[in-house]
Amino acid sequence: MVEVHKFGGASYKDQNSIKITLKRIQSLSDKSIVVTSAFYGVTDHLHSYSRISSLNDVDKFISKLLQMHNSRLDGISEIKISRDLREVVELYELLKGYSITGIDTPRFKDLVISFGEQISAKLLSNILDAPYVDPAEFLLTTDEHYSASVLIKESKKVTIEALLPLFEVSNILIVPGYFGKNSKGEISLLGRSGTDYSAAVIANMLNATKLVIWKDVTGFMSGDPRVVGSPQIIKFLNYSDAADLAFHGAKLLHPKSIHPARELNIPIVIRNLFDEISETVISDSTPQISNITYKSGLKLAKYASKDLHNIFQEFLRKEQRGEIEIVLIHKFPNNSWILYDDFLNEAESYCIVYVKGEFLRKNPIFYAEMFKWMRIQNKQVIDLSVGGVNSPLELLVRTKDVDDVVKYIHSMLISF
Repeated sequence: MVEVHKFGGASYKDQNSIKITLKRIQSLSDKSIVVTSAFYGVTDHLHSYSRISSLNDVDKFISKLLQMHNSRLDGISEIKISRDLREVVELYELLKGYSITGIDTPRFKDLVISFGEQISAKLLSNILDAPYVDPAEFLLTTDEHYSASVLIKESKKVTIEALLPLFEVSNILIVPGYFGKNSKGEISLLGRSGTDYSAAVIANMLNATKLVIWKDVTGFMSGDPRVVGSPQIIKFLNYSDAADLAFHGAKLLHPKSIHPARELNIPIVIRNLFDEISETVISDSTPQISNITYKSGLKLAKYASKDLHNIFQEFLRKEQRGEIEIVLIHKFPNNSWILYDDFLNEAESYCIVYVKGEFLRKNPIFYAEMFKWMRIQNKQVIDLSVGGVNSPLELLVRTKDVDDVVKYIHSMLISF
């Protein structure tokens, strides 16, 4: 029986989090696959390689990369990364070539970004004296770059052969997340939050007893604690509700990672790195939940409905390049709206507020009360919900108003 544990970037944010992460891994008693993200902030640093234009820039880039890792390991481990580490040497040579030619391709970008996970996994492997296993040896993916999917059927046999025999020498195996290899033999990234997805497909192919996602927060909650103050912990979720909440802004789990676990009814446990007592368990149970979440940083594009097909194709191409994420398309009689997350532009304009709960059914006057409050408070809100009163509520809210709107609705939510 095998467990899969995923540790994200927040597990390597500072010295304290790294100490606790190492403690959590060392305390694992069952056979465990540890799937790791890059150290906090490293992926963003790697994305900045496009600014390199000289060998001096390459040296500075590599020096910062080393500093981002080694400064957090001071007082924890004598094992550090150096310019002699194979992964660092490979990255240096790639960037040295880029500084001369300036040639950038999706294939090159995926390869450069993958070094964040490769280096963090190699560090863990060396510190814990546990086998490092390269996912490019067993995770076979589709040919897209940046947003590839794992071909589970084609990968299963080679995954079992690559991982299970290693448990004869260690109860813990270290695997970098976020990437695999496509049919051309090229490194392919699995999209934003791809390490969740890596862990989920590995859990599926090994028929793991559970998938544990370690975070720096206490599982799913009735609302964002940074906004609503004292939200309630949601102890149990079914797969469908978890996918809904994840898609609509609850950043504890990538929606793409739920299906591989759901397919074999593998429980997903969201556990707090700093307080492992409180957790959310996602399974095929059917509890009734009440929750409000929101997806921020969205842009709104409006087009004549007759032009939507051509415009949408361009948006799809941008999404495939990893530049945006299409969140919602809403059609009106004369025009259509596309809401999207623009990763290259940090300015926020809109949020989608998503409300799910039994109280929507039990309180038929809720909608009238809510929109009355919105008018009095001069909050510009558009109802994008599809369906009747039994359906979840989706509201388009300007970013400047979202905190007030979320606080108000959450106060109603927890009173029922």
